[in-house]
Amino acid sequence: MLKELTYYLIGEFSGSNVLREVVRNKILTVPNTVTMIGILLTIFYIVQFKSNFWTTTIPIVIFLIGLSDLLDGYLATKFDQHSWVGKFIDGFRDRFLGIALVWNFLHHTTNYLTVTFVAILVGIEVFVAKKNISCGVEAIKEKIGLDVHVSSKIRQFVHLTCAMALVVQLYWLKTVYIGPTALLAIMLLGSVCTLWHKKILWCIDQAGKSIRNQEETELEID
Repeated sequence: MLKELTYYLIGEFSGSNVLREVVRNKILTVPNTVTMIGILLTIFYIVQFKSNFWTTTIPIVIFLIGLSDLLDGYLATKFDQHSWVGKFIDGFRDRFLGIALVWNFLHHTTNYLTVTFVAILVGIEVFVAKKNISCGVEAIKEKIGLDVHVSSKIRQFVHLTCAMALVVQLYWLKTVYIGPTALLAIMLLGSVCTLWHKKILWCIDQAGKSIRNQEETELEID
């Protein structure tokens, strides 16, 4: 299973998994159940930090939510159970967790810079969610697969890593080494990369071409 999971992760971050997906009109599937568990765990996480209930288990809960994000896609691929419902609730779980994380961040700091980062981050996530919903409706009508960008996977990984860094410091170490504002800045950077991933990749590609052209010119001169 570990070998299969490793290959699945490589496929997710390379984008090759999307090309093999066959999306069906199913609701009650194994991966959808895993995604719903992730949503319920996110609700439990909110209850925990708001009511100060079992806070020492919060890092474990965040880890399990992240694990649900990994397992639902893996199980959908393994059992060939990709579905339109799964596409939507998977995105909903990711955005819902993002809101919960921001809420937890603000629960511990409300300085001007943090609030500014939160406002920008929420704005970007709402824009991305709206765009995904629009794409989803068109995809259902045309029976084509949803476009899952590699940058979205990286964004989610960055967000979860920052979340784990925060909750481990707050609820296990009881000491803050990397503050919420700094972690929010990293999360914001991840979201910005998702929003403008095509432009960023284009700039990188153009920079690479420029370097190659310069090297070829120098060789011709020599």
